[in-house]
Amino acid sequence: MSGELVNALRRRARSLLKHAYIYLNDGDFDLACYNCQQALELYLKSIIYELFSEEVKTCSLRELFEKLYEKLRSTGRVRDAELVESLVENYKNAISGLECANIDARYGMKPYDRRDAINSIEAVEQIIEKLEKIRRRILT
Repeated sequence: MSGELVNALRRRARSLLKHAYIYLNDGDFDLACYNCQQALELYLKSIIYELFSEEVKTCSLRELFEKLYEKLRSTGRVRDAELVESLVENYKNAISGLECANIDARYGMKPYDRRDAINSIEAVEQIIEKLEKIRRRILT
């Protein structure tokens, strides 16, 4: 089951990111931003579940990053924990914006523009790429 859940979460994360591009091209910038938040959330959950067999129920990106950091650190993967911490620091504005998009974009509480959507997509792609390098390093 664990491999199935990990694969499902990653497939959904990729699909959400793909649809963020579709929303961007259709001018639905709020939905593009929302999909980016959802994609990163599911990707983080997939890593935590794959590495530590723990399902996390929060939607908070900060909490997910914190959980990943803590689990890495408590299992002796200090260098990897530090890489996660550095990643969060380098992308703190993007992560904060994505967390806001989880509510604001979903309910139309804030107008999003093309630049917001592009920035969200680029940030999520870069974060996932860096997380994937950390994940592969741990598994090898």
